[in-house]
Amino acid sequence: MKLPLFSAPIQAWRLVLLLSIAGGWPAWGHAQTDDAPEKVENSALTGELLYEILLGELNLRQGEPGAGFSLLLDAARRSNDTQLYSR
Repeated sequence: MKLPLFSAPIQAWRLVLLLSIAGGWPAWGHAQTDDAPEKVENSALTGELLYEILLGELNLRQGEPGAGFSLLLDAARRSNDTQLYSR
C-alpha cells in the first residue's frame, strides 16, 4: 500500500505519540539522578492483624460496638501498638 507523501510526517508524529504514551520515549523534564533510592521501612502489620482491625472498624460502623471494640482491643494487645490502643 502506497501512502501519499504528505502523510509520512503524520505517521511519524503518531509513532512519537505512541512511543511516549507507552513509555518507550524518555520523559522530558525529568532529570536523571544517580542517587540511591530511599530505604522503605516495612510495616509490622500482618494479614491477620489487618483483617482483625478491618472487622473491628466495620463492626463499629455498623452499630455493634461490643464486637468492634473487642476485635480492636485484641489486635492492640497482639501488636502492642499504642496508637491502636488509643483508637
